[in-house]
Amino acid sequence: MRRLLSAFLICGFCVASADAANEAGLLKVWNQHMATPQDHEAVIKACAFFITDNPSDPLKPIVQDIEAWHQFQSGRDKEASQTMSAHLTGTPDPVNEGASLLAKSWLTRIDRENVVAALQKYYRNEVGYPESLDALYTHAKIPAALHPPKTDRFGKPWVYQLNGTQKISGFLNQKYALSSSELGDFSDLKKALAAPYASQIVVKPLQVLPLLGDVTPVKFSTPEKNITVLLTPGKSGKDFYLAYAGAQIIVVCDRMHWKVFPKP
Repeated sequence: MRRLLSAFLICGFCVASADAANEAGLLKVWNQHMATPQDHEAVIKACAFFITDNPSDPLKPIVQDIEAWHQFQSGRDKEASQTMSAHLTGTPDPVNEGASLLAKSWLTRIDRENVVAALQKYYRNEVGYPESLDALYTHAKIPAALHPPKTDRFGKPWVYQLNGTQKISGFLNQKYALSSSELGDFSDLKKALAAPYASQIVVKPLQVLPLLGDVTPVKFSTPEKNITVLLTPGKSGKDFYLAYAGAQIIVVCDRMHWKVFPKP
């Protein structure tokens, strides 16, 4: 009986520890991040402190992604990519699912750069871009080491087409459009990095409703007049995903950024 009670207490402690979230710590990092978005080293340092002090915190992936964004901004793409890659295999809970969504999105942008590099290699040899990306894998002067991924990180083929001038002979293959169907206009890494952080997330939490079973429903306002959205953590609206609804904060993300709101 004593052994059973001890085991029960230990398991209860583990669950309680696993569920503990340093919301105040995340909010502190978030406020610094939004107040000084160009001070990359200071925010990276603040993120590192949070991660060191809260190694098992369920909100840690959010802080890691903020850190990775500042690493991207300061040219430390390899470090940022490693951080993002680690989120592809996280525990399937709402925060980790949000981190996985961001990871697939930013790694898709990195992969697109590799497709662009292969297209430029093709152009230097042919003085024109190919009709199809298939040519990148069969061209004699593009080695296998330069072959880019055939799909984005969502498993979908790249959207590619020539869009040069059709009216002038020989100019159709001088320009192209390349994107991920999941990311659309923000498929380009430079364009995504140029967007102000969380500027594309235009919803706001209006009300946290009583528990529905063991989940917390949150009502959001949208830009559309008189239209609200009701979500529970782990569910998506039209252009955003609800990752966390806690005692002090609500956290959502899209395919570029996180956004932390004080609890309404």
